[in-house]
Amino acid sequence: MLMLTSLALQVFLLFFAGIRKRNVSAVLSLLLWLAYLLADSISIYALGYLSQTRVPKGVDPRSFKRSTHRIQALWAPFLLLHLGGQDTITAFSIEDNELWKRHLLSLLTQVGLAVYGFTKSHPGADILAPVVFMFVSGIVKYGERTWALKCASMDNLRSGMVTTPDPGPNYAKFMEEYRFTREAGLQAEIVIEQERRAEAAAAVAVGVAEEGVPYTEVIADASRFFVIFKRLFVNLILSFQERTRSQATFLRLTPEQAYKVIEIELSLMYDTLHSKAAVIHTWYGCLFRCLTLLSTSTACLLFNVLHHKGKHHSSYNHVDVCITNILFGGALCLEVYEE
Repeated sequence: MLMLTSLALQVFLLFFAGIRKRNVSAVLSLLLWLAYLLADSISIYALGYLSQTRVPKGVDPRSFKRSTHRIQALWAPFLLLHLGGQDTITAFSIEDNELWKRHLLSLLTQVGLAVYGFTKSHPGADILAPVVFMFVSGIVKYGERTWALKCASMDNLRSGMVTTPDPGPNYAKFMEEYRFTREAGLQAEIVIEQERRAEAAAAVAVGVAEEGVPYTEVIADASRFFVIFKRLFVNLILSFQERTRSQATFLRLTPEQAYKVIEIELSLMYDTLHSKAAVIHTWYGCLFRCLTLLSTSTACLLFNVLHHKGKHHSSYNHVDVCITNILFGGALCLEVYEE
């Protein structure tokens, strides 16, 4: 029941977490908050539960053998996979991203606990290879979530946006060159240019004709401005040149297009702060995703082939085998859907 509940929570988070971007329902937020907290708690509790050797009531511990339940050793890496979470939600609130170090420590302890529970259960040779592949998927998935939380933390975002300070013009050198030029008998004068923001103010006063631009250009503008304006989320300021370029772009857009640009920017910011977008949209993120999908598929294939051919085919509990296949199917469906 713990394993199936953990899988069900992951399915719920995958399909409903993304709706929060477009829906501010209090009921939906409450359900997502409960599912977000319960998903980690149930997975961690189940890992601890699997690591225990449980003797059925009324059975002599000296004669008890868990041969019929050794297949449950394969469930531990599935819980690591569930702890890795879904692409649609890594942090329920912005403050959760600041706890990435806690998740890193949890990653180390839960992997150790899963390995301990696996070795303690004395699994059969027919499930050893599938377990190894599932451990690879679970560790990569959990590490991917921890890395996404680190990338979305305020300190990391700020350090990645701070550029080299502009020292401004060298007035001492400029005045020295001006003096040497005058002393050499050459004509030299200082012309003070107006600030660029005055040009934008003049454009507002005169009025710029709105023009409909292609939707692809609207998306390109939103992506370009998102890189600039996300600095505001970490309390950094913008330059006058960036303000001028933004104002000039918005003046030529229709009201619907201007709101669409803002909508896309906010959607990108939500994905950066609350999902795995900062990781999965990179070359190594794509590599990790291919690795987890390939590893999970290989584990599923090996389990079914080795199980039906092995001598333990009749010794395993039929219900445990069915639950294991459900976990494999759920893991593969979640991976394919995220792709």
